[in-house]
Amino acid sequence: RRNAQLESLISLGQSEATVVQATQADLADYDGTLVHLNSESARGLDPVADARFPDVKMESGCIRLRSTVEVYQWEEKEHKETKKDSVGGGETTTTTYTYSKVWSERAIDSSSFRRSSEHRNTLHVNGLDPGMREVINSTVKYGVAYWLPEEMVQQLNNFEDAAKLVGNKLKYGSKYTFKRDSGDWYLCPERKGEPKIGDCRAKIQYVLDGPASILALQTKDDLHEGGHKFA
Repeated sequence: RRNAQLESLISLGQSEATVVQATQADLADYDGTLVHLNSESARGLDPVADARFPDVKMESGCIRLRSTVEVYQWEEKEHKETKKDSVGGGETTTTTYTYSKVWSERAIDSSSFRRSSEHRNTLHVNGLDPGMREVINSTVKYGVAYWLPEEMVQQLNNFEDAAKLVGNKLKYGSKYTFKRDSGDWYLCPERKGEPKIGDCRAKIQYVLDGPASILALQTKDDLHEGGHKFA
């Protein structure tokens, strides 16, 4: 239902908006106007680099850069079952714990497990924090005169695998090398068969320069002479 409502709002906005070509000479006339542009590409102008994998970088042409790191770990789950007592009318709650191996974006502290000695989590790549990290290009331009605010850049979400940028190997520090598997993950260490507790994997994705459709309120951009932005 939410998607249907969103599509209805977009359709309504498009019907009320003024269609503008980003190359028009009279763009200033549309400041304060709801506009619809669909003729140009969004372009990332500043360099971007991943904080954990600094070799993953682009001088320009990248709008968003994302890395995801997961660790193979033990996960504990608690199960409670309450039954009525056969005598006395009371209830008894029984708690059991089960353990499974999972890829996780967070570090799981196994020291708090009920059976921690049998299910101890480790980390093969020392110092590498799991989770998702993202870099957003701080200067994104649309056409010649438009500059996109960060909240609009975040809506450009057509992420794709960054294999063309990274290649088959991904380095972390001077000691660790991740190698690409048959999918879109880089593994450290590289293994045949099942992973082991503490193994790490990383995925690199990006949003490159490309066509974009904009429906927004156009305003003057005081930071760039002759420029415009969106509210």
